[in-house]
Formats: sequence, C-alpha cells, structure tokens
Amino acid sequence: MAETATNSIRVDLPVAIVTGATGGMGRLIVADLARDHRVIAVGRDQSILRQLAHEHGAEPFAADLAAVFDARVAAEMRDVADGAAGRESSGTSDRADDVASAEANGSGSGTDSMRGERDAIAELATVVDRVDVVVHAAAIARRNSVADAPAAEWQRHFSLNVGAPAALTAALLPKLRASHGIAVFINSGAGSNPQPGNAVYAMSKHALFGVVDSLRKEEANAGVRVTTVSPGPTDTPMLHEMNRGGTGSAGAETRAAEKAPKPVYEIIDPAEIARAVRFVVDAGPSTQITNVDVRPRIELGDRTLDAFDA
Repeated sequence: MAETATNSIRVDLPVAIVTGATGGMGRLIVADLARDHRVIAVGRDQSILRQLAHEHGAEPFAADLAAVFDARVAAEMRDVADGAAGRESSGTSDRADDVASAEANGSGSGTDSMRGERDAIAELATVVDRVDVVVHAAAIARRNSVADAPAAEWQRHFSLNVGAPAALTAALLPKLRASHGIAVFINSGAGSNPQPGNAVYAMSKHALFGVVDSLRKEEANAGVRVTTVSPGPTDTPMLHEMNRGGTGSAGAETRAAEKAPKPVYEIIDPAEIARAVRFVVDAGPSTQITNVDVRPRIELGDRTLDAFDA
C-alpha cells in the first residue's frame, strides 16, 4: 500500500498525481502544485518522498511504474502463449472461446494478469476519489547510438518514458473525464530534435509525442486537456548522469564539458519547468495549452565562445 503523509489531508482541494516526484524536475513540480492541490507524489526514492511529505504535505506513493508496465507486458505475453498452446492442443482457433476462457480464469485484464504482483498503476487509479491533474515527469535518459545500444536499453526507455505514462493515464481517464482534468507529459527537446549518440532516448520521446497527440484528439469531447511540456537541457541529476554515460570520443567531450559549470543561459533551471507546468494547469476553462517548449536562452547549435560576455 502507499505511504501516506502524517499531516491532515485537505479533501476539498483539487488532486494532482505527479510521477517522477523524486527527480530534479518532479520535486519542484510537487512543491509548486502542493500550494493549492492535494498532491500524490509517486517515485522510487522513499527518503525523498518522506521529505516531500514533511516539507510540502505531499502524500508519498512508492512505486516503480516501469517495472509494473513490464510485468503487465510479460503477463499478457504469457497469456497469449498459453492461449496459443491451448488452441493447438484442442485443435481450435476460435478467438471468442479463447477470450471467454481468459475472462473465466482471470487473465483477461491487465490487473488480474499480474498474477500476484502489486499493480501500482491500478492502485493509483483507486487511491483517491478524484483526479484533476496528472503530471508525468518520470523518465530515464542514457546515451546510446543505434549501432551500440543493447536491446534492453530500447525496452527500458520505452517502458518508463512511453508505456508507463500511457498505461497510467488510461487507468486515470475515468476520473480525469469526470473532473475535466489535465494530463501533462514532460517530453524533451530530443523528441523533435534528436542528436547523434542519443538515439534510444530520442526514440522514446518521439513515441511519447505520438501517444500524447493521439490522446488529445481521443479525449477532446470528453473534456480532458492534454499537454506536452518539452524542456531543453535542464540542470537535473538525470542530465548529468546521461552526460557522464557517453562513450567514445563524443562521450569524452561531454564528460570534459560536464566538469565545467554551465552559464545560466546554456542550461535551464528546473524551477522553470515547474513554472511551465503551473502555466498549463492554470489555463482558463475555455482553452488548453497543447505544447510548451522550454529552451535555454542560447541553444546548443547557436552558442559562441563570447556569448553574453560583458
């Protein structure tokens, strides 16, 4: 079960669920929304979750959403394999019979097919009575080229950056529809402007654009507003870890550059991303902010050595 904060819960406040709450952007998004929302902070680092509860009244929910998504995929694939084996042994290929059998033995839904494992995605859909805002800030970023990327890296990036937010949003849709709520997906400049050596991360963010743009059209008449916020390079542990993880000569260059502090006009303060999310959440009821690009004042391709020098 989820951990809950010890402070009193304001049940009259709109409810926001923030994933990736223990990351560099997520913590600040939680802090900002907690000023006028009841916030469910979702993350893996339980010490930071406790800190968010103590400092901002957020309700901690410890979960690894990517692992849950992967478990769902594995269970569904086992169900498919079991169904195929059953049809082969019985000599029938009647899909209707197979579906009926799956429903009868409890393997026909994502939650039931977890086979005893905790399904935190399904749990999040029931932990509160209403959901007004969901912010998907959880992500993974590793430097990988197409030539060198292990198969597992493609899967890891897809699971956390695409599959988990899509599955969680689907689970929350009934409550988002009821509240005419907002779903905010933190994307990246890499989603529209990939760079060499960053293929796997860029793939996941390209895919996320497809999910979000489709969702916006699918839910337009249900009252759910859907937004993409796409930051450029932001001063977070994830960015620094990704830069340290480069390989070859390009990786050596990024590691060397990482040692020098960035000027404020070359890297974004994560507080600016929280402000961008706030801008989206505070949009009036007659509109939705569909895409917000947050860029450093001087982008990578436009930088010169004497830029902004006095």
